[in-house]
Amino acid sequence: MRTLVCGSLAYDTIMVFPDHFSSHILPNQAKVLSVSFQIGEMRREWGGCAGNIAYNLKHIGGEPVVMATIGDDGRDYRERLDAFGIGVDGVRDVPGTYTAQAFIITDLDDNQITAFHPGAMNFSQQNRVDDVAGIRLGIVSPDGRDGMLAHVGQFAAAGIPFMFDPGQGLPLFDGPELLAMIDRASFLAVNDYEGRMLAERTGMPLSAIAERVDALVVTLGADGSVIHAGGDTFELTWPHGRGFYAGVTTNDLDAPGSWTEVGSPVIAFSNAYSQVVTNHDPLAFYGLAMAPVDNTTLSNKSMMGYQGWFGSPTDASPVNDRWHHWAVGSAGMPDIGDWGIDFYPDMSEYGAAERYEPGWTLNNGDTAYLFSAVDPKSVELHCRWMWEYGIDGVFLQRFLGEVQDSRFENMRDRVAKNIKAG
Repeated sequence: MRTLVCGSLAYDTIMVFPDHFSSHILPNQAKVLSVSFQIGEMRREWGGCAGNIAYNLKHIGGEPVVMATIGDDGRDYRERLDAFGIGVDGVRDVPGTYTAQAFIITDLDDNQITAFHPGAMNFSQQNRVDDVAGIRLGIVSPDGRDGMLAHVGQFAAAGIPFMFDPGQGLPLFDGPELLAMIDRASFLAVNDYEGRMLAERTGMPLSAIAERVDALVVTLGADGSVIHAGGDTFELTWPHGRGFYAGVTTNDLDAPGSWTEVGSPVIAFSNAYSQVVTNHDPLAFYGLAMAPVDNTTLSNKSMMGYQGWFGSPTDASPVNDRWHHWAVGSAGMPDIGDWGIDFYPDMSEYGAAERYEPGWTLNNGDTAYLFSAVDPKSVELHCRWMWEYGIDGVFLQRFLGEVQDSRFENMRDRVAKNIKAG
């Protein structure tokens, strides 16, 4: 589906000051401020809302076309978009201008000083939605004020459904202007802070604003998103970097057997490598099944080492006379001063059969548990964690010295089978 992404293209120059601004700015001299910072690190990033949205939309199987304005220095950006297969039909050159640019200096306290030059972005209204053929969906993201107003009106006049994403452009408009643009949009997207600002500017709660569009998406950073659509509220949680989300309606949280499937506002963003799936346990889990890892090549893979050497005296291994690698001593009980690990593992996702009691309690009084790599389900859990965090595979380590002892060889063979199955 050809999607016209209206918004900015910009260059972001990010500089790191290896010190603290506070050490170089005198509080009582702010009226005559004149400072210079020696930069230790500098990099240039491809920025702008239209560029970032189009890049991500392309990578999940969309067909984005960028509508933006660039200056005399924008040729590299146009070529970059074209190289990714992103449509540049709507990218206009504005002679005599610079492409929008942000210059950001960050100190060791993560304080920032930013200068932004809009440049060609101030001429975004010169682009027209009907300049690009075959558009079936639109997005209006932060851009020049006049351009945002114009593109909202042009999408509505053409009968093309579009998402209004005011973002950092939200302060450019007053309440009535925002409501007028929202009423023309099919979808509205804000983050949680922008949502509060939108409610304040319009004098309306988000629940009321949601009634004016087909779907309102409120993003919550690492905590996921909330979608208001059709009178329901869907909470989408993103527990890891790759893997699954759970979609539920808030009204059904107390009825696990009747959770509602996520509707078209979400499913529309799946691609040829994704599908809506459910598992059949009582939680009625809904999610996206990502493409399997291509195990025919190591090219472009993120690989990790895997030891698989932890064992328990009561697991299925012949090495059942010790807490293998949990304790420093070959047969010791893991205890204060005898630990063979740096961190205690999070055991909350292990099944009851995969948890072994070393006989002591945690500081909060809970019973302590440990795991064994001999158990297939434990290794399967490790593999799932790695997959969800973007790890494509592992290099399983074996120790030649152990093959001289049949017990250890048997244990290592069991772990190898587990990791291959995972």
